[in-house]
Parts: sequence; C-alpha cells; structure tokens
Amino acid sequence: MIGLKKITVDTDIFIDILTSKRIPEGRRQSSIKFVRERIEFGDYIGYISAFTCFEIYRGSKSERENAKRLISLFHEIPIDCHIAEKASDIYKKYSIGEGDTIIAATSLITGPSCLITWNTRDYQQIDNLSVCTPQKGLELLD
Repeated sequence: MIGLKKITVDTDIFIDILTSKRIPEGRRQSSIKFVRERIEFGDYIGYISAFTCFEIYRGSKSERENAKRLISLFHEIPIDCHIAEKASDIYKKYSIGEGDTIIAATSLITGPSCLITWNTRDYQQIDNLSVCTPQKGLELLD
C-alpha cells in the first residue's frame, strides 16, 4: 500500500455509474472512467462515507447487486462521533445539506488528497477540503 493515494468519492459519482437515466452521457462516462482508472485499476485508495452507502441503497431498487459490487471497490468509513462532530461544525458554518456535511467531514478526517464530486459548488467553500470533478481528477491526480 506504500505510494497509494487516498480519495473520497461523493454519492453523485455512484449514481452516474449505476443509472443511465437523465445523466448526460459525457458525465456518466467520466465517472465510470475515473473509478475504473483511479480506483479499480489505478493507484488510489477510494473511500466512501457510510452515508453514501445509505444514499446508494435508498435509491437503488433493481440495481442492488451492481451497487454492492461497485461499493466493494471502496473502503467504507462509518459515521462515528469524530465525524459527527466535524460534520456539525461544517453544518453550522456553511449552507449545505446534512448529508453533504457528513461526506465532507469523512473526506477531511480520512485525509484524502481530494473529494471527487460533480457538486463542486457546495463543497468548494469548505476550508481545507480539496474538491474536483472526475474529469479534473483524471487530469490532475497523476
């Protein structure tokens, strides 16, 4: 594991991969390519919040087995008191949703090089959190 870098992946990337409905094809392909090249066959360790798992399972009906296979590529980080405290601080300081605060706190506490998301607008305002899209992640994370 020496030399491997860490990244956290937001829920929207999983949604892109698991459903093709209403997702622009270029965006979907960038999400798939990112996970394949950086996590599955690359030199990055992928992390996801337990909250992301909840969101994925809540939204998946017929795709549950595909969701499980995709999630298995990542290290799931449980929501503990340390993450809950950090998420609470983020929630009080920024105007973003509760789920996003948990995902941001997970990323900050696990210390990855960045959070991969298409929702850069909400996350980029958070101090010390590096954020980029899958497309930028393919370019920058070399």
